[in-house]
Amino acid sequence: MKIIDRETFKRMPKGTVFCKFPRLNKQTNSYDNYLFSIQTPCILDGPWDVDFYSTEIGNLDACAAQSDSENDDILTDMEQHLGKEYPFEHWTGRDGMFEDNDEVGFAIYSRQEVQQMIDLLQQALKDGYQEE
Repeated sequence: MKIIDRETFKRMPKGTVFCKFPRLNKQTNSYDNYLFSIQTPCILDGPWDVDFYSTEIGNLDACAAQSDSENDDILTDMEQHLGKEYPFEHWTGRDGMFEDNDEVGFAIYSRQEVQQMIDLLQQALKDGYQEE
């Protein structure tokens, strides 16, 4: 994994696996923002001039939902009817990159680290899910 700045990130190719990473506050010499600890890995779908689109791995939206309200209704129904299944998809969206350059960097996963994620998921699929 490597940490890069916004300008370098804007030149990364589609398919890059990354997560946002807080920059070191040079005044306090500490990380003020715990964004990295709560951010999920994302796949870069394409940079724009000032922002980008990405798909968050593990951040799911209900396929049938046309709005955040409908998504909440589906989640509520699932909670009230435990075991009921709905199809979900990974969330793709735009990041407006509103943070200052000094506030956020990008942690870029290496090819080997991405392969490790794939291997872990393949093992989980093998161990935890029956063939249908």
